[in-house]
Amino acid sequence: MPARSDGTWLSESQICEIIGLSRQRRQQWVDKQLLPSSPAEGCGLAEALAAAQLAALIGALGPTDGVIAWQQLRDELEDNSPLDRLDVLYDLQHKEALILKNRQTVGDLICHGRPVCLVELGRLRKEIAEAYGRLSRGLAA
Repeated sequence: MPARSDGTWLSESQICEIIGLSRQRRQQWVDKQLLPSSPAEGCGLAEALAAAQLAALIGALGPTDGVIAWQQLRDELEDNSPLDRLDVLYDLQHKEALILKNRQTVGDLICHGRPVCLVELGRLRKEIAEAYGRLSRGLAA
């Protein structure tokens, strides 16, 4: 994990609070190797975004399909640069997840007629990053 320039890290409890996730649920995901364990120095924005995105996928797709989508996209979703438009298109029948950075491409991707689910992550990422920043600045003051 890269070092933060201000040296401020949040605890696992704090990132769970801004996500709206219990520590027990996050720990279950760590035990299943869906998320990394919390470093001794605390959690960075990357850990907060990962947990929030996994929670969103499971919330929208259910515990099985959400995990399947996460496993396919985890590496691509680790980029914590701000993306206002970031969606996941999940094919419910073929269990295939794709990242969309432009919704104009959806039509081409769903012409097959199979059921799909669109999960918006861009707004969530922005909200979590902003909350993380506010809490970090508050603790550093």
